[in-house]
Amino acid sequence: MYDAPSHTALASPSRLGSFLFTRIKKDGKDGRFDDIKITPPRFFAAWTIQGVWVLLTALPVFTVNAMSSTKDLGVNDYIGWAIWVFGFALEVISDNQKGAFAANPANKGQFINEGLWYYSRHPNYFGEMTLWLGQFVAATSVISGSQYCLVISPLFVVFLLCKISGLPMLEARSDEKFKGNAEYELFKANTSILIPWFKGSKTEKDAAMLLQPEGAANTVYAIY
Repeated sequence: MYDAPSHTALASPSRLGSFLFTRIKKDGKDGRFDDIKITPPRFFAAWTIQGVWVLLTALPVFTVNAMSSTKDLGVNDYIGWAIWVFGFALEVISDNQKGAFAANPANKGQFINEGLWYYSRHPNYFGEMTLWLGQFVAATSVISGSQYCLVISPLFVVFLLCKISGLPMLEARSDEKFKGNAEYELFKANTSILIPWFKGSKTEKDAAMLLQPEGAANTVYAIY
């Protein structure tokens, strides 16, 4: 009856792992680790954090599997699975869109601003956060009391991707790569950093102001 949490918990990392393996095999490296792997302590910390990530995010699944509940499937199960499917689809579609964009020689040196990436600078990360939230919601059908502390699972994913290894790292790389690019500054000012949303209303004139020397203008980016 409660095999679904195990299946969904396996589906997401299996899909993500195969996607990353294919990308790294094609590129010959994982650019996210270029600056980290030359410093052994930082490289060790990166892998250790990923181990902690696996443990914490899978806690709701471990807990449900360890219980002997005979409860019938309830509303929370279906809501949780619906959230998981939405997040999984969002992550898969956005990864495929970016992969197709990068594979097109005409897009070399360009940033993606189409598909789901038109509405968010990191829709794949939002999908990852959402699917783990769904996993926790489904688990609330059988957990109780202090077990609600398992909410640490989706919260840790949000914290890690927003503050540690996800958005800060990729935003810094993009800022460096497209430094001085007015189109990129306009894209960044008008596009939500995470949650897919409608474009902002900044103009090319605003983008020019964003390219002024540091301190000459205050930069405000869409963060919804």
